[in-house]
Amino acid sequence: MENRFGFIREKIDIKILILYILSRCRFPADSDQLSEMVFCDDGISYFDYAECLDELISSGHIDLTDGRYVITEKGRSNSLITESSVPFSVRKKATQQTVLFNSSEARKSKIVTEATPLPDGGYSLHLALSDGVVQVMETVLYADDKKQADMLLSGFRRHAENAYNSFIQSLLQ
Repeated sequence: MENRFGFIREKIDIKILILYILSRCRFPADSDQLSEMVFCDDGISYFDYAECLDELISSGHIDLTDGRYVITEKGRSNSLITESSVPFSVRKKATQQTVLFNSSEARKSKIVTEATPLPDGGYSLHLALSDGVVQVMETVLYADDKKQADMLLSGFRRHAENAYNSFIQSLLQ
């Protein structure tokens, strides 16, 4: 490995960091999400990271299903033993990254958006919002075409809470 800045330089350290991060993720992470969390230290090269990730999958420390990574029990137990070797500043950054990831994924899990093409044209849009316990809002909308359907679905994913609050306020006035 070449000389780089950062605390994490050796492959074993990269593997420990990956396990440390995945042990704190409450949801499976896709490739982009995981790499964003792992590159919290400037000493890691992409190629070393990719090699370490493959080795952790091969050794049974991580499972890859449908393009998403989760830690296995074997990985979790090894992470508990080795996590104290991750430098404090890196642990702090990695923990901040996983908190943001968990928060974002928790929000995504509470929002449902589906578009169904209609036989006569247009799309039926199903939009729903949950508070994590019960579904607090569900509605069906019509969209004229795919572009409009995509815009409405995207807008609801970004602003579901605002849509809910506006709807409730309109009814209460």
